[in-house]
Amino acid sequence: MFAVALRASGQNATITGTLTRQIVMKGFINFRLSLWQRRMITRLIAIMAVVACIYWWGDKGDVVEKLLVYTQVFLSIALPISMVPLLYWSY
Repeated sequence: MFAVALRASGQNATITGTLTRQIVMKGFINFRLSLWQRRMITRLIAIMAVVACIYWWGDKGDVVEKLLVYTQVFLSIALPISMVPLLYWSY
């Protein structure tokens, strides 16, 4: 059950980050791309960040676990901050 919850948490974080980047690219900086190009770029950014961290710090269990904790801490800070402009401009 923990593995399923961990996987779902990772997917949720990736999807949230991807959607936020897509909204910023499309709406705030007027960077127009076709839908598939925008999705490809934003998802590659998310995946490459993970691959770079694993490559840089290694794939030992304790390092990956610490990186996971750090990402969750970062998300707990970054997501509320990124939601403020989205909520402000949506109303």
